[in-house]
Amino acid sequence: MKNAFKKFFFAIISLPVLLIITGLDSSLQSENRTYKSFPIIQLGSEGETVSIRSIYHSIVEFKSEFESYFEDVLPVKKLALDPVIFLHRRLMGKNPLPLKTVEGEDGWMFLGNSFSHALDESLGISIFDDPELIFLKERLIHKIHFSDSLGIPYFIAVAPNKLSVYHRHLPIVYTPELTKFQQVRHLCEEIGIPLIDLSQGLGTEEDHYYKTDSHWTDLGAYIGYQNLIKGLRLSRVIPVPESRLSYFESQDEHDLIKMLNLQVAEISQEIDLLNPTFKKAQKQLTIPTAYNLGPELYEKRLQSKNNDIKVLIFRDSFTQQMEPFIGETFGESLFIWDHTFDKDLIIREKPDLVVHILIERNLEVLVQ
Repeated sequence: MKNAFKKFFFAIISLPVLLIITGLDSSLQSENRTYKSFPIIQLGSEGETVSIRSIYHSIVEFKSEFESYFEDVLPVKKLALDPVIFLHRRLMGKNPLPLKTVEGEDGWMFLGNSFSHALDESLGISIFDDPELIFLKERLIHKIHFSDSLGIPYFIAVAPNKLSVYHRHLPIVYTPELTKFQQVRHLCEEIGIPLIDLSQGLGTEEDHYYKTDSHWTDLGAYIGYQNLIKGLRLSRVIPVPESRLSYFESQDEHDLIKMLNLQVAEISQEIDLLNPTFKKAQKQLTIPTAYNLGPELYEKRLQSKNNDIKVLIFRDSFTQQMEPFIGETFGESLFIWDHTFDKDLIIREKPDLVVHILIERNLEVLVQ
């Protein structure tokens, strides 16, 4: 009986791999979208000297791309994953995909290393090396010189990783000597770029991040917004007061749970802004050809009559919940869901200030 069970289980988890190898998986890829191509190891550009370091980075990049490819094209995904998840979680009480998520105490879940090495970065295991720091410094100097030449203040604002805020819920000793965020902060201080730490006050309560999501809650986003406005130091800007927040209860499945292919909803407190005066304006920009997110995400414009200050924000997903507060604060808020420091866009839009808001786990985009 035991051997029969082993053979059955092995057949189930091996089926997707066999289908990919034989090419039969294409007939099962019925989703209406373009699937990822099989990754290729790139050992350097033509004419470029290949070093041990470049080979190592190429292999690491291939591993990450292959994992992403495998998850994307994996046929009969639920057929393959459900038995594994059932055995690990229900029978063994273990996390079935430890690289995706890390489970802490009292139901707290954290992003693992499969996305941007978020765990290692928060723990200070993964930091920028010297060549990366040199290049990062050059890039930051270029940005501040360009902004200064136009008379436009340039700010960087960093939202903390969930683990950086709630490390007390993870059974790992948290004593990082140096993190990527600290490296970037030191560089910004040296160069003279205002870096706004959005973490002040986060984590004092348990409802600033979702337990089963990698993002902050609406309340966490509001605290981050308060830190942002304080760090910008604009005398003509009036922050949205807490008296204009309306709380309501919500129940939803979040990203860390979905990564494990589970269906567990989390109850949380969400926020509505009372009597907002901003309005959504028409989009005006052409989406870049190389843009790899949904075209509807690239541009968002909000306008209010509260003042005549225009802010241009390069952002990622962590800015989304701050949008109503920011839209209510400025005369015009242009959100660009992209980390590219687009000089042509800055010249065209003529903002009064440029802010790059990003989550701590995305700091490597400053080097790219």
